[in-house]
Amino acid sequence: TIPSGSVQDTNIMEPTAHGHTEEMAPPLPPLPPPPPEEAIEEVEMEGSEQPYTQEEMKYLSAVRKDPTDFTSWTGLLQLVEQKDKLIPAHEVFDSFLKLYPYCYGYWKKYADFVKKNADRDDVIEVFDRGVAAIPLSVDLWIHYVNYITQLVHTSRLSRDLIRSVYQRAVAACGLDYRSDRLWNQYVDWEQMYGDMRKLLPIYDQMLATPTQTLNLNFEKFLTFLETCEPEAILSEEALAELFDEDRHLESGNRADESVRYSYGERSAKEIIVDRRRALFTKTEIEVEKRKHFEESIKRPYFHVKPLEKSQLKNWKDYLDYEIKQGNRRRIVFLFERCMISCALYDDMWVKFAEYCEKVDLSLARDVFSRACSIHLSKRPSMHLAWAAFEERQRSFDEAREVLRKSEDCLAGYVLLRIHRIALEVRQKDMNAAEELYKDSIANCRHWDREARCFWICRYVRFMSQIAGDFDAARKILLDAIERDKTSGQLYLQLLGLELWLSGGMMGDLTRVEKVFQLVEQSALGDDAKQSFALRRLQLMEEYSPSLIKLQDAYTYYNQLHLKNSKKRNAVIQDGSEQQLAVKKAKDDASAAATGAMNNSQWSQYQQQQNALQQWPYAYSAQQQQSYPATAYSNWAAYQQQYSYGQ
Repeated sequence: TIPSGSVQDTNIMEPTAHGHTEEMAPPLPPLPPPPPEEAIEEVEMEGSEQPYTQEEMKYLSAVRKDPTDFTSWTGLLQLVEQKDKLIPAHEVFDSFLKLYPYCYGYWKKYADFVKKNADRDDVIEVFDRGVAAIPLSVDLWIHYVNYITQLVHTSRLSRDLIRSVYQRAVAACGLDYRSDRLWNQYVDWEQMYGDMRKLLPIYDQMLATPTQTLNLNFEKFLTFLETCEPEAILSEEALAELFDEDRHLESGNRADESVRYSYGERSAKEIIVDRRRALFTKTEIEVEKRKHFEESIKRPYFHVKPLEKSQLKNWKDYLDYEIKQGNRRRIVFLFERCMISCALYDDMWVKFAEYCEKVDLSLARDVFSRACSIHLSKRPSMHLAWAAFEERQRSFDEAREVLRKSEDCLAGYVLLRIHRIALEVRQKDMNAAEELYKDSIANCRHWDREARCFWICRYVRFMSQIAGDFDAARKILLDAIERDKTSGQLYLQLLGLELWLSGGMMGDLTRVEKVFQLVEQSALGDDAKQSFALRRLQLMEEYSPSLIKLQDAYTYYNQLHLKNSKKRNAVIQDGSEQQLAVKKAKDDASAAATGAMNNSQWSQYQQQQNALQQWPYAYSAQQQQSYPATAYSNWAAYQQQYSYGQ
């Protein structure tokens, strides 16, 4: 149904949404070439009544495989527009705009398409969804109000419907620096079809708004005032109040009809003009303060392409300036404008949320919700920042829910699970933390030994150092070693645990020696065993009170060293360099399992860890960084960095 558009307050200074206005978006690119030919069956999307063509399926397959493939999306949209079939178009437009709601041009295209193929209720529904998604878009609002105006003229509906849409539009985006077209169209319509006495308040709002063509707006007002008498735009009561505030003559002069609208040397028009001129002068100063920021904005609309560094800096400087001015309504409005251009930059969302946290917690939550559910749903830094925000507000259940949902969205991302566990530890809920560790181990793929070892080692450190259950920690490791006797990481973790529990190097090393005995009996490679033997020799040499044990350790190490040397020499003598390379690669991998750092294999996890140090909450990341799901590679390297006694 057509919305009644009940008349709202005309206080346009209060922004009501989260979009942006654009003067003009770049022209759409030509239809891109389809993705490479693939064997795609003729299938229907769920709920479809009509199948897609083979050419459409090529694009559809591409966007299903990679929803961020913007080029394939635009190609698919152009194809469905040309077909004039409502169901495929609905599905494609809805899917695309769910991912990219700030693409105001496609909301216009969607509405135009529905206009040709459906009734007016459907068109208005699309427009309402569009202005709800990007309410700061001047172009979209003008497109909407033009449609409603045409509808009213052809259907003889009430003009109040048009006025209500104009009022919604100026309330949503009237503060924008480039909103002059909307304001001028509003006053033109009101002057032509509306009530003349409604015009002066609209002009007051327009002249109080720092816009690009403020001078022309004031000249337009003066021209308007020349064409009408004061009694046509002000009621008798308003005129009386005007003169009460500005009179210079004695009250007795009111009886003289000849001076009814002119007391002394000042007429009603002069008073009206002088007051608006003062308002214009004040607003003009505000325009000059912001002009250099506004003129530096080269891309006020959304696009998936990265912004130039100078553009990002200008937005940040502009926001810092507006924050210093202290006008909350203008600050929030500018942030909303900024987020359209910078929708894919997590640092800008965090900056917005940080400000909102100081003034309105509900607005801060709304900012985090939009960022995490729409624009940056695959960016873990935003989910972590949201969880940290909730924890600062002592909303621990909300923080848990945010982290839980983030894991649903980013399955297998290690840092999210680590932060979930850390939250439970901070809340001293050891049972919950232990269950999360068990779940992490149980959910590791059967072939992913590295991931399983990583979580087991962290679980052991938790049980020993935080929960204080040393026997349980030892049992966890021994059970794990029993299932996997070739994991040097597990033996290394057990060695670290026993060294820590022994009370230091000068303590009882009986259990430490048992670990080395387990290594000797294990299925580890010779080079890995040699590494452990060297560790044993160093320990015995420095701290063992028994010379016999030291000699045994020395003898065992020399035997392994000699054995491994002979193997290498044999390979060299046989001239099989390829076998030597293969053998060396295996030995290197085995040595890495005992703690040798391998930065290239562990680069992704290091990237995640380093990213967390970029933001105040220790929960964010560098802007525009890619966040693929972890591959769980080389967990041993991470273990060595944080293992016991290393």
